[in-house]
Amino acid sequence: MQFQISIPANFGVEVSTGAGDIETSDLAGRVLLETQGGNIRTGRLGFGPYQTLSTERYAAKLETQGGHITVLDVAGTWTLLQPGATFKR
Repeated sequence: MQFQISIPANFGVEVSTGAGDIETSDLAGRVLLETQGGNIRTGRLGFGPYQTLSTERYAAKLETQGGHITVLDVAGTWTLLQPGATFKR
């Protein structure tokens, strides 16, 4: 099953899936992407005024338990959660 959803780029996004990939284009609002067993691929994140999703102060929070995370670029503070991950910039 595949979903394709269009929203304005300056909106905040919160997506969670049990076993699937998440892919986004550029997003200016706050971004929370979580998957238990898939990959996360994004464009540029956090380039614009933030929309509030929670009390946390982040531009992006990305989490996967069993996949890869690929991000084009992030403006602001971000959190990457991936077991055994190393980050290269």
